[in-house]
Amino acid sequence: MMFLATERLVIRTEEQGDLESLYAILKDPYTMRFYPKPYTLD
Repeated sequence: MMFLATERLVIRTEEQGDLESLYAILKDPYTMRFYPKPYTLD
C-alpha cells in the first residue's frame, strides 16, 4: 500500500473495503449537487 502523510492528512491507495464508505458519499444528492446526478453501484 502506498500513502502520503502529513500531520493532519493521510492519502493512501484505495482498497476493496473502501467501497461502502465511498458509496455513502457519492450517492448523497446534497454532496453530489454539482454533478449531473448521484452515483449508483452500477
